Amino acid sequence: INLAAEVSGRIVAVSPSLVTGGSFRAGDVLATIDPADYENAVEIAEAQVPPDPRELGTAYTNLSARLRSAERHEEAEAAAAKAVEIGESHDLAAADRAIWLSNHSAHLRDLAGREGAAERRSALVAQARARYVSAALLWRAAHGVVSREVAIGLNNLGGLHDAAGRPGKAVAMHRAALSKRRRLVAAGRMAAGDPALGFSLNNLGGMLVEAGRLAEAEPLLAEALEIARAAHDAENPAHPFTRATAEWLAICLAARDRLEGGPARAGRVRALCKERALDPARVAERAERFAAVARARGEGA
Repeated sequence: INLAAEVSGRIVAVSPSLVTGGSFRAGDVLATIDPADYENAVEIAEAQVPPDPRELGTAYTNLSARLRSAERHEEAEAAAAKAVEIGESHDLAAADRAIWLSNHSAHLRDLAGREGAAERRSALVAQARARYVSAALLWRAAHGVVSREVAIGLNNLGGLHDAAGRPGKAVAMHRAALSKRRRLVAAGRMAAGDPALGFSLNNLGGMLVEAGRLAEAEPLLAEALEIARAAHDAENPAHPFTRATAEWLAICLAARDRLEGGPARAGRVRALCKERALDPARVAERAERFAAVARARGEGA
């Protein structure tokens, strides 16, 4: 896998997992970049007379990313919040303010995930949601209702609702994001094989599997896997997104077999497990769990 940081800098720590054959999950810190250069950039931008608000907001946004990589999450959120404050205090372009709002929301979501107190966690999630909504509205004003940026905002809101335990709202947001991307493809503004479309298909398909809506999920996941294969297999057959999508599809197929009480899809499940080095026991365990959800809601295969 080829890795690239959001911004450059001096690496001061590397995870033991970052070796050939190592494994890691989404959200794991693989390398820590020294934030000192970005702290200096903020000081330089603040020292200008008068300060350039766009340059200063960008400096704080970059600093927040580096502090986040260093797991200094409280400081990272404060830096991201400062960028939003600068954007709100000046007549800056909607696109810049939307990026800063979305960035701050991501930091608030990080803090919420680490917060033990339920009341504080709920407050952080609510603030993150408000930031994402504001960003989506600005993106819509800057780029139109049907745009890549608005689709990103809807996808972010879906992830936030999912993390907050609101699966119904999460499905609605992911469905809306997919609809925007389908319309972009139809208008010739996005390629039919764009990985972003596959990302939306996978997000919605996975959530539908978790909800026991297996028949609806299967074609979405199958389409997502075809996009992932075309986008990544030539350079990286072990791409994590392709593997994750294949696993969701295998789980969905196996769960549908359990609903039907037969092995109609067992060959496809075995092929996916072999092709992507999936754990058959994990696939079977999750398939049984989601088949039970489907039975409880009265869904057939």
